[in-house]
Amino acid sequence: MKNKILAYCCLMAGLLIFSKSYSQSFYALDFTENKGQWSGNFNFRAEAGNGALFLEKQGFTILQHHPNDFKKINEFLHGGHSGDNNS
Repeated sequence: MKNKILAYCCLMAGLLIFSKSYSQSFYALDFTENKGQWSGNFNFRAEAGNGALFLEKQGFTILQHHPNDFKKINEFLHGGHSGDNNS
């Protein structure tokens, strides 16, 4: 079982490293074991830029947020101002 988790971690880290190699930023994944602090049927979680990666017993799930969604939430919470000073 641990070998499968390790294989998934290596696979996902490799995919993320490959996909990020063409951009400006690079970071390592920091997996945290789910000891009941989060609801959900997953064993490990890692934050990954605009999303997260969840390792489960039989696979994995990738959650990817669209950057424009964060902009819309920020504008809603802060009265329609996106923080741009280009007026």
